[in-house]
Amino acid sequence: MVLALFAGGAWAIAGCSASGNGLGLDGSGETGSGATGSGAAGGNIALGNGGSINAGGGDATCARIGMFGRPPSYGAMQGGADNTDALRDWLNAHVKAGTTVDVVTTDTAITSDLLGKYDIVILQALEQREGGPYWNFSAAELATFESWVRAGGAVIALTGYGAQATEVNPTNQLLAFTGMAYNTDDAFATCPDNCCYCAGSSIPVHGWHADHPIAANISAVGAFHGRTIQAGDAALVASEGAAVYGATKELDAGRVFLFFDEWVTYSSQWTQATGAGGFTPDASCSDANNVCYGRTPADGYQVPQFWYNALKWATGNATCFDFTSDVSVVR
Repeated sequence: MVLALFAGGAWAIAGCSASGNGLGLDGSGETGSGATGSGAAGGNIALGNGGSINAGGGDATCARIGMFGRPPSYGAMQGGADNTDALRDWLNAHVKAGTTVDVVTTDTAITSDLLGKYDIVILQALEQREGGPYWNFSAAELATFESWVRAGGAVIALTGYGAQATEVNPTNQLLAFTGMAYNTDDAFATCPDNCCYCAGSSIPVHGWHADHPIAANISAVGAFHGRTIQAGDAALVASEGAAVYGATKELDAGRVFLFFDEWVTYSSQWTQATGAGGFTPDASCSDANNVCYGRTPADGYQVPQFWYNALKWATGNATCFDFTSDVSVVR
């Protein structure tokens, strides 16, 4: 189960097809301690005390987060320069001290004891490596997971981690009870104009349904090689025509959010600062006379807002994410 922000690959390289792992994670690491998001093989991310998830009181463990699956491997900068540090740093600075994010990169049995550790599960690539072996779940595990969700658990699922369309199978298996599923298409595979280089090769996702809480105050985030969603009767978060990019469903006391890509976890999509996976666009992207002006991640995307909205919706608790004033989100 996972809570994550993701990044993509250089435009000349399909973000879902390159081999290797830009994060230094090989998909075979056991859970452990001291993961930093940029080279550890799993473990706990200790969170700092720059803010509070519960400033208004209430349950101090309202946002215990579990990240399951292989983290993203590619991004705007190949060779490991792009990573998920932006999300990790954001959590470190603004989530209540003492909360942890557990990272599980190996196929682990889904039990009541395991799920009882978490309030939010974020599903990454449920595979040992790109192309498999894939995680597989018994009937008992599927029933346990469904029961956990219906009793109040929250799920945020992401996809688009590799070139193999079969990557969606284990996630679809686990979430079949929701009536939602990922398609095996290749969405956002081609830049529609000549401006994607300004945003680390990502393509802006539009079509946000402003009446949905997760879409609030969002005009665009970036994506590259995602897989659209079969939403059924779910509430739509983002879509264009028949293509659904985000959808949610409430099942009894639980909540499930499917998003069609993983680039919202990459540091390149959060910031254009150098270091920590940050992406620095070409100077022409900041030229007001350039047709691509305003297309940098800092100018055109609202990735922190996306995660603020998603986490707040998932918890169903308005007091759970009371971030300090330096967080660039609309509360």
